[in-house]
Amino acid sequence: MVQKEDLIREAKTAMNKSYAPFSKVKVGACVMTSKGKCYTGSNYDRDAYKTKFYAERKAIEEAYSHNDKEITKIVIASSTPEFSYPNGSTRQMIYEFAPHADIILVNSFNEEKLHTIQELLPFPSKRI
Repeated sequence: MVQKEDLIREAKTAMNKSYAPFSKVKVGACVMTSKGKCYTGSNYDRDAYKTKFYAERKAIEEAYSHNDKEITKIVIASSTPEFSYPNGSTRQMIYEFAPHADIILVNSFNEEKLHTIQELLPFPSKRI
């Protein structure tokens, strides 16, 4: 059985693989699915057009690429004392792909915050 501490460790391992020369903020994410499998992602800054690859998105995409679509937990670890909250478009992605997942944020002091996507995105965009 995968424990929360295991997910945090995986998110931190992914965080240490980040490439963040511009933002100087390393972020790693780990998602767990109902099958008990974990998928990770790291953030990557790019100078071209100031584009970024977000850790949470990469972890969700990794789960979906393995046809493992019922995400139950998302852990987001940051290298800073501040918690790294998903940006707006990533929150929308979480709403669409993992609407019932617990979202656990972890900062560099190993402090934790628990959220739902409904708290972080109270008015999501819904397709008609």
